[in-house]
Amino acid sequence: MIRYAIHVIAALVLGTIALISGCDGGNNNNNSNTPPANTMTIEVQLDAMQVVAGSSSGASASAELELDLDTDTLQGNVELQGLTATAVQLRRGLAGESGPVAIELEASNDTQWMLPDDTVLDEAQLAALDAGGLYLLVVTEGLPDGALRGQIVIGDVRVRFLQLSGSQEVPVVNTTATGRAAITLNAEATELSIHVNTVGLQDATASHIHRALAGINGPVVIELTQDVDNAEHWFAANQVLAAEELADLDNGYYYVNVHSPEHPGGELRGQLPGENVEILFTNLSPADVVPPATSGASGLLALTLQVSESSASFHLNNSGADDATGAAIRQAPLAQNGPIAIALEQDVQNFSHWFAVDTALTEGQSRALRNQGLYAEVYTPAFPQGAMRGQIMPDNSQMGSGRFLVNSTVPSNGATVDSFPTTIEINFNAAPLEAEAGQFQLLASGGDSSFGDGNELEISDVNLLVEGNSVELDFTGVAAMDDTYQLTVLGSGDMPLTDEQGRVLDGDKDGTGGGDAIVTFTLATPPEPEPEPEPEPEPEPEPEPEPEPEPEPEPEPEPEP
Repeated sequence: MIRYAIHVIAALVLGTIALISGCDGGNNNNNSNTPPANTMTIEVQLDAMQVVAGSSSGASASAELELDLDTDTLQGNVELQGLTATAVQLRRGLAGESGPVAIELEASNDTQWMLPDDTVLDEAQLAALDAGGLYLLVVTEGLPDGALRGQIVIGDVRVRFLQLSGSQEVPVVNTTATGRAAITLNAEATELSIHVNTVGLQDATASHIHRALAGINGPVVIELTQDVDNAEHWFAANQVLAAEELADLDNGYYYVNVHSPEHPGGELRGQLPGENVEILFTNLSPADVVPPATSGASGLLALTLQVSESSASFHLNNSGADDATGAAIRQAPLAQNGPIAIALEQDVQNFSHWFAVDTALTEGQSRALRNQGLYAEVYTPAFPQGAMRGQIMPDNSQMGSGRFLVNSTVPSNGATVDSFPTTIEINFNAAPLEAEAGQFQLLASGGDSSFGDGNELEISDVNLLVEGNSVELDFTGVAAMDDTYQLTVLGSGDMPLTDEQGRVLDGDKDGTGGGDAIVTFTLATPPEPEPEPEPEPEPEPEPEPEPEPEPEPEPEPEPEP
């Protein structure tokens, strides 16, 4: 599985430049590390890629130069690491161009070379310096054309390097030829110069700069001239760019193409790196599908990423899968399957081309990209699970660290509840990505408290609420019986739950994403209490007998007369 990117190598040549004004503001600090007033300090990094003829050296070098702006005196030294030089030279020439020696440096020791004392730049050399047209070259016995080179860049000049290959052509070209290009842009004057050097393509018929993003073809905008003394050198000098053309360059819309009789549409191509974009290429292979496929197809994804706006354009070209039924950017780490993040559209005029243009990336998708958690995949009738796949790996990325886990659930694993929960809460250690109801399964055992025997009943009437690191499953209105219940959160299969970094759920907590999280709980409703017997009615009290009337007193006898 081969993946590569176009690098912006300005850091190799755009050293730290310090311009100190003629007035020191009254500062009497005589620190010896501070350059004298009205000088320019230039730092340069030298490497093998900048050598026009190519270099196999794995060594490196750095230089620190100081230009007196009053006297035009240039001082400085070159420090070597990992090689012994036979010469170190200051030469004239733009990036990608070989030029004459201007000044020979002198060896102080095996690892340090110095500019001669009282080296004064003439007007032509000063003009070349302002235009980015001076460079340092380190020569060794085994590499007489140069082992290391470093372009000296100051002011508004920008220098970029890029590799040319047949794999960047649309469609891909199988060729043994190689190439590299260097562009020099004066941002203030909006002037562009380009030098293209090929190896193994002496019969090239033309070379141009075209306008199109990586992965698609576009029209010619600048025609290059072939060097009469070197058939493998093509160039264009001082091309003035309009404002919209400069914007196109910064946004990755230009590429250089070298044409040949065998491949008139282009044998070598390289996308010009822009100031605002990162350009990535990813090869797709059946071997990277999970599980591996045997389709025999192949493909190349070109991604142009607008870094500041977090938007991206995808162009995927495949070979051997013209009957593809779909293509997508999915979210999961290498060797794991994940959900669709971005669906690609098929080109109606070219069935092998799938694309998505100016697609805004969510914050989670951007994080997943930097954690190598996005991949491209193409599907065919014979391989509906994937005919080819490629993991997108930006240069400044690394595989996501840590694991995506279930921290807790309510009810907890093994709990017994006395009423069926209207909601089940699942708490993760990171925010899940686009959780769907199908990634959560609740089964009743069917009365035997066991699972996997075919006696289970699935409870599917569920609503999903995702908030931060938590997911709530709403079972309001579900009629449930006493039983053992099993909740499964899918970390396996075709649609595992992933987090926003692209990590697949490590549900079984074995240290590797891809396992299911399983929680069981028991519903045991307490029996209803027996009704208390009604108390027997108290007997009615017997009525008290009415008291007998007292007898009337007998009348007293009348007295006798």
